[in-house]
Amino acid sequence: MNICKALLGAVLAAALPSGRLQASEHEAALSPSALNGNPSQYNRKTVTVRGCITLVAEGRNIYESQNIKAEFDRHVAAGGADNFKPREWDKYCLTIANPGPMDKHPSVFDKQTLTIKGKFVDDYLTPRTLDLGACPLPTAIFIDYTDLRKRYPALFHEDRRTRCSRSPWTQ
Repeated sequence: MNICKALLGAVLAAALPSGRLQASEHEAALSPSALNGNPSQYNRKTVTVRGCITLVAEGRNIYESQNIKAEFDRHVAAGGADNFKPREWDKYCLTIANPGPMDKHPSVFDKQTLTIKGKFVDDYLTPRTLDLGACPLPTAIFIDYTDLRKRYPALFHEDRRTRCSRSPWTQ
């Protein structure tokens, strides 16, 4: 009887999804600098990244942190008087390739630190792609908005002050 139970347990364990597959859904979030540090490792893969969203006329990006973005802006405002080397900051920036719903209501997302899931690409900026708001490196993330809505439902609630019956976030 014990042999039958052992065999049944082995069959059931083999039939269930592996722990590795389940764990991939809950991987630790990477930073933009981790992705930019080895872009070929993550190219065309679904990743989770955590960073500060910036949605301004000059760019729709994810920065490593609010502090790093503030420090970068402080150096830019100094106009080079502090021996600022902007290329040293490139690794902290990741372009949002599909800002979509974020662009419709930038005040909701701008300066928010979020964990975002999406497809990372190491070749977003190509001779055929022009994005004046992109980070200097050719890397980007295509956001999975279904996942983002699940993570942050409050950011996607319809603005109660409008008369729209549909959510402005519908794609």
